[in-house]
Amino acid sequence: INGIITEEIGKFNNPFGIVIDKDGNIFVSNGNSSTVSVLRLEPAPARPPAAVSEKTRPELTYVDIAKLKRLRTNIINYMKGIEFGRSDQFYLVCNELPNSSVYKGKASKDRLAKDIMKLRPFIGEESPDKIRKAIAKLNRTEIEKEIFLLAFFTPGEGSGIQDEGAIAELASEAGRQIPTLPDKQYNLLLASEFFANGELEAHRLKYGDRFKVNSVSGRTPEQFIDNILAKAKGIEDRTIALVPDDLPASGLERLAKAGVRFIRTNVIVLLDARDKKDEYREKFQLDTYVTMLVARRVNENDIVYNEDGSINYDKSSAIYKVLNFYIRSRFAFTKSPMAAEDYIKAIVDNEVAKLIRGHLSYRPAQPYNTPDYNNIAVTLISA
Repeated sequence: INGIITEEIGKFNNPFGIVIDKDGNIFVSNGNSSTVSVLRLEPAPARPPAAVSEKTRPELTYVDIAKLKRLRTNIINYMKGIEFGRSDQFYLVCNELPNSSVYKGKASKDRLAKDIMKLRPFIGEESPDKIRKAIAKLNRTEIEKEIFLLAFFTPGEGSGIQDEGAIAELASEAGRQIPTLPDKQYNLLLASEFFANGELEAHRLKYGDRFKVNSVSGRTPEQFIDNILAKAKGIEDRTIALVPDDLPASGLERLAKAGVRFIRTNVIVLLDARDKKDEYREKFQLDTYVTMLVARRVNENDIVYNEDGSINYDKSSAIYKVLNFYIRSRFAFTKSPMAAEDYIKAIVDNEVAKLIRGHLSYRPAQPYNTPDYNNIAVTLISA
């Protein structure tokens, strides 16, 4: 028997049955024999550690993220004012990345080398959209993807990467495009788990001159959707809802058909943060409001296309760029990575099948290399 050592011992007078002694040894009679066998269990041999597959992404530690943030900053600073050939820029970045101490061991370095080889054919690619999509498909964290983007773009030129402070300037411009007249304000409906006692009233007083805010709940998913539609009646085209990420697609299709936009989130995480009185909640709430505002505001006119059908990031609006920023920094995607521009297009086109792949995370997907990250939402709200 695999994992068991047996040994025949002794001479007994017609032994039968099974006996276990105080040490856990098992004695079993050997049929018509005068002997018994002692069975001793041995632990199964240790399995070698599983190899990291293409679908398994080792999680980065906060120290790793800090190192990659420094690397990203160093590359941006080095590139300022210098014109690179495409190959030179690609190899500059792709030589720096493997030298980071984040990538330890042969398996980690080999996997990184494979990803670099996947991107190598795009050195001569003319379509920025195709490059971004290729990078989005990599099973990498957002900070790693942003470093890969630097192999093809300089900050602010077609990549969606913004230099320090640029996002705050865009947020100010985007904020001025959000309607604030009482009869034009956006209607933000949020799952009740978003608020602690007294917060809804406080937020109405604080932000009432910018947008309408209300809570929504329901005993069943169907009732939850019914309540959203009731509170959006007559202003569906100005309403966006923050909904639990376990709502069925059929309910979300009802919202989309009515013209109500939505963003999904994990309300269990919100409840936990609320119960623990997490100090970060206030920042999350403000970022949520801003994300909802620009997600409600964005439309086809905010997106500028190149002749080949790809999106021209530089010429697209401030609304588009700020939403792109928040999706890249705050959204998590299931099943497979999804480019921010594809998700924005899904918002504009009400493509529920694509929208249900993403949800708003309680904390940024990775700490952005922008000193004023937490002031971006304040800038937009105050514009």
